[in-house]
Amino acid sequence: MPEKKKKGFNFGSVLGGIIVLLAIAGGPILKLVGQLFGKAGVFPSSWLPLLIGGLVALSVLVSVVRALGQSMQRRNDTRLPTFAQPPLSTPNIPATRPAKSPAIGTTASSLQVPSSAAPRPGGLPSVPRFDPIFPPMLILVGLAGLALLAGLAVVLLG
Repeated sequence: MPEKKKKGFNFGSVLGGIIVLLAIAGGPILKLVGQLFGKAGVFPSSWLPLLIGGLVALSVLVSVVRALGQSMQRRNDTRLPTFAQPPLSTPNIPATRPAKSPAIGTTASSLQVPSSAAPRPGGLPSVPRFDPIFPPMLILVGLAGLALLAGLAVVLLG
């Protein structure tokens, strides 16, 4: 059963947005706040890194508290495990051809069990094969474009 996401206020996302906003335009925002509140509300610009660091620490604290709350909730949840236990012993069943005659249009090679599907002598299946996420040609084109941009930057700015 897929779990439904809770709809509600996400304090971590709000803190992340404030951190990004302060990192991009923190100086002008602090000057604006100082002008709105007069002399009593003026923040020196040297406080900006401290303010951002404090918000990052608060964001980490919020994430830790949320993770602890979810782990306590999961601990009280009595669901069965979703993974399947492997059998203790696998029967050694040899791959044989069917006793009936094959249907018209099938060849003998299509009736054989592929070597990757057949169990190995130890009873374990073959190692799974993972395909790359990005094709190698895409990576080469991206690296070539990056080198071209770096060369262009050296020529224009150097």
